[in-house]
This record gives sequence, C-alpha cells and structure tokens, in this order.
Amino acid sequence: MSISQVRFMGPQLEKQKQLPAPLIAFRGIRNPLVNDTVNFQGGSKATPVEGRREFNWDLRDLFLKIPKTELHLHLSGSTPIPVIREILREHGMKEDDVIKNTTFSTDYDGLDGFLKVYYKIAWVVKTPEHFKKSAYQICMDAAAENVKYLEIRTSCIDKDGTPDEILQAVTDGINKAKEELKAKGFDQKAKIIVLAQRHHDPKEGLEHAKIAEKWSKKPDSLVVGFDVAGPESGFPITFHEESIRYAKNAGLKVTVHAGETPSSKYVPSEKLKPIFGDKEIEVKPVEAIKKAIDYGADRLGHGVHLYDDPAVLKEVIDKQIPIESPPKCNVQLGSVKSYKDHPIKKMLDDGVNVSLSTDNRALSGTNLHHEYEQLYVHDVVTSWTDIKKLVMNGVRSVFLPQEEKQQLVKQFEAELKAIENDPKYKALIDKYLTPTKKAISFMGMKINKLLNNKAA
Repeated sequence: MSISQVRFMGPQLEKQKQLPAPLIAFRGIRNPLVNDTVNFQGGSKATPVEGRREFNWDLRDLFLKIPKTELHLHLSGSTPIPVIREILREHGMKEDDVIKNTTFSTDYDGLDGFLKVYYKIAWVVKTPEHFKKSAYQICMDAAAENVKYLEIRTSCIDKDGTPDEILQAVTDGINKAKEELKAKGFDQKAKIIVLAQRHHDPKEGLEHAKIAEKWSKKPDSLVVGFDVAGPESGFPITFHEESIRYAKNAGLKVTVHAGETPSSKYVPSEKLKPIFGDKEIEVKPVEAIKKAIDYGADRLGHGVHLYDDPAVLKEVIDKQIPIESPPKCNVQLGSVKSYKDHPIKKMLDDGVNVSLSTDNRALSGTNLHHEYEQLYVHDVVTSWTDIKKLVMNGVRSVFLPQEEKQQLVKQFEAELKAIENDPKYKALIDKYLTPTKKAISFMGMKINKLLNNKAA
C-alpha cells in the first residue's frame, strides 16, 4: 500500500501569504496549516477524486473566515498527532517507531476498525499532563480556523490520574489556550462534556454522570454536559438509561451518540453476561434516537438514521433537537456510503437543526474548515444560505446559559454580515455559492466552449 501525505487543513507552504486574517494573527502559534504533515497509509474513502467539483484557494479563504462552533469533539481522538508523537518521545520511543506508530490508514473498516486505531493512538493520552497538553493544543489549532466556541468531551475514569485530576488538567489546558489567544486578540470559549463509554459497565456511566454533576457546580467550572459515546453496535442505549436520566435530572445538558450505526444488537457472552445480562437485546438506530430523546437528550450525535422513521423525524424537527453531524467521519466509518448519501443536506432542507462537527479531528485528518470544503466539493452543501444555516444552527445549540448564548448568537450574526458586506467575499458568494448565478456562469462556460470549438 502506498503512502500518501494528508495535511490537516490542506494549504501548501507556498500558500502562506494567502492565509486569511484569522490565521495571519496567529503566525506565532504552531499551526497545522503550515508546518505539520501527518502520514496516512493509502487514500481516504471520504475524499475520492472522481465526482468532485472544482475548488480554489479563494473559497478556502472564505471558509476559513466563517465563524465556527465545534460541538462534537473527542479529546483523545482529536489530540494533534504532533502532541501524540511528543508524548511517545518522552517515553523514550525511537523516532522511527514514533512515526510508525502514528502512521495509519483512514480507510476504516466500520466503527470497529476505527476504534482499533482509536485505542492505539488515543490511549497514549493518559496522564493529567497529557490531557492538559491535548486540550491546550486542540483549542489553539481550532482558533487557527476561526473556531470561536468548542466543547471538548472526554471520559475521566480509568486514567493515570483521578477523575478530578483529569478534569482539572483539561480545564487548565483550555484556560491556558484562552489566555494566550486573548493576548493575540482572539476570543474563544471552550467547555467540557464528561463522557461515559457505552461498552463499559453502566455503573461506570452513572459514576461519570455524578462526576459531571459535581464539577458543574464548581465556581468557574467549564463542565457543562454529559455524553454517552463509544461503539453503538453491540451496546444498546438502554444499558445507560439510568446515567442519562441522572445527568438530566441533575441539571446538566445531555448529548447522546445515537443512530450512527445500522444496529446495536447485544448478544450475551461469558465475558459480557456479568455486566450486561444474559438477555439478547436489539435496538434499531432510529429507536436509539427515540430512546435518547425520551431519556432526556438535549442534542444527538450523528443521527444519520433519523429518516428511518417519519414520526421520530417529526419529533426532532418539532422540538428542534440539535444534530451534531461529522460527515467525513460518517463516510470513513461506513455509516453512510458516500458524501452523496449523507443526509445533512436533506436535514437542512427539512428544517432539522443540524450543525457541522469533526468528531475525532486527528484520526479523521480533518477540521471544521475542511468539513465545509468536503461538503462543497462533493456537491452536498454548495449554497451560502445552507452554510449560514449550519453556522447558526451550531451557535444556537451550544451548552451555554441563555444570556451567554444570545451574546454569541449576535456575535456570529454580525460576523456573517460583515463577510457578506465585504466586496471580496461577496464576489465569492455570488460566483460560487449562489445557485442561480452558478447556473448562469456554468451555461456561459458551456456556450463559450461551443463557440470556441465551432471557431476552431
């Protein structure tokens, strides 16, 4: 298998002078845009060459300029590869082995295949100091793509440190980044979601919910929510009803991974029976969405099977329950066959409150501006109207008190308005992201081509 190089955010070194204002402001920050390359084996299913529309650097400039929220981001799977490599070097690993152990294919064989890589890479992040480094660098890198608000989710049990030490480390990393960014004129908010693993003992899930409750009540705490994540296949959401309901009743905001995989059938085994019982259980993906809502979920992660049941779809639309959608991850893990099959555009058209996220930035080799690019080049989301919907759906769905949320909403509205009023960006929007004008431009090119061929 050949080795190809994939950049986190795409631009080549010679393009540095074309970086938009948000990035120019951070030339002093280690920036994956210009100085870090990660090797992956082979190509990614998420970025096929065939069927892609033309893209150019000017549009990348626009996509970077868009203010962004990141609502579905796992700390361990998003820890920048340079940080992972730094940790491995600290443990005395030889350089060749460092590179070998952080080189992997993004052509994942479903969620299980992804998790094999996830646990190999993500479990390098173990100690409080590791968590601090990770949280800090995630925030700094996100700022380079104009992410103004992000929620970092992580479990905190069974680490090389107590749950309190882990959450304090994540808090310290976020605050360190916030102060450095503020000194450079960039205002970023970041919060923490405590995460329970659905393939772990439900008692541990309940313990995570209680830890989240305790931390949410601390002065100046960054903990705002609770999540149930991990492999949906084999571990139905029903196992964690108690922890979800507990978190909700404790006043926490709750998000749940639901409707990501085709099925979550639990089959008892000698290993699992002592934890999950001896009764076979199957929960269909859309049923998982419904149960998550019934248990009290404020947001849903993935939700690609939302259209399997019109009644559940209607409830999600009527209640405006936000869907955190990471399209590239969904394609890579086989939740959908391709970008064309992804329901995000249909969700936008039908009034679903869907926003864009990355899930596991490092392991997917992506970030938010890249997600916008991929939706565009695969002809999924190609209008400025839909892009604004994704942006505003995200900011209206953050886990913040209402007053803070409204301030952030106004800030995002003002930034989008400023983009539209800027002659440079207005021209790009008119040319590439306005359906009628795009169609006219396309017809003009076809006519010119015909005339040229006739003249020849």
